[in-house]
Amino acid sequence: MQMLHGIIVEDDKLIRLMLKKVLESKGFEIQEACNGLEGFELFEKTEKKIDFILTDFMMPYLNGIEMAERIRATEKGKSITLIGMTAAEEGMFDKEQVYFNKLLRKPFKISDIHQLIIDVMKGDQTSNQANSI
Repeated sequence: MQMLHGIIVEDDKLIRLMLKKVLESKGFEIQEACNGLEGFELFEKTEKKIDFILTDFMMPYLNGIEMAERIRATEKGKSITLIGMTAAEEGMFDKEQVYFNKLLRKPFKISDIHQLIIDVMKGDQTSNQANSI
């Protein structure tokens, strides 16, 4: 399998570093951002293909939903796999789910995140349908 390149956007440093460590240990190439604005800027300036973005919803400066909306508005962002992470109650972000391929409800097992990303990417990457686990 080819190396997947992803961006983790999470304001909680500990969660961001744990996700990065787990994914890099599975052969993923990971860049990281601590808020949605930084994540969007990283997405825009990265020249190599980005396979997925894993983002928290609630962050300062630009939240994950606003970032996803901006990403989807770009040409290269139309086909990227976007996975959102939220602790919000079921149904709270129903209309915003259109920007994401998958929604993860916190808490989730960080050790399972690599397989979830692979599974989501095996599906229709251009689909904007979100599912919760």
